[in-house]
Amino acid sequence: MTRRSRRNHSPAFKAKVVQWRSQLPEGATEVFSSGAPPKQEGPSLKELHAKIGQQALEIDFLSGALGKLDGPSAKR
Repeated sequence: MTRRSRRNHSPAFKAKVVQWRSQLPEGATEVFSSGAPPKQEGPSLKELHAKIGQQALEIDFLSGALGKLDGPSAKR
C-alpha cells in the first residue's frame, strides 16, 4: 500500500475553519430545531418553466429564419 502524504492547509483556510467553529454553537440549534426544509430564494419553478418555453420558441423561430437565408452562414 502506498502512503498518502500529509495535507498542508493554507492560513486562509485555517482562518475560515476557526470562524466556522465559533459560529456553529450559536447556529446549531436553529439548523437542527426546524423540521421544515429551508426556504429557497430565487425564481419559482413556474417562472423557470415559462423561461424554458420562451427560449424554445425563440430557438425554433430563429432556426426557421436561418433556413430561409441564402449564403455561407445559412443552415444546410
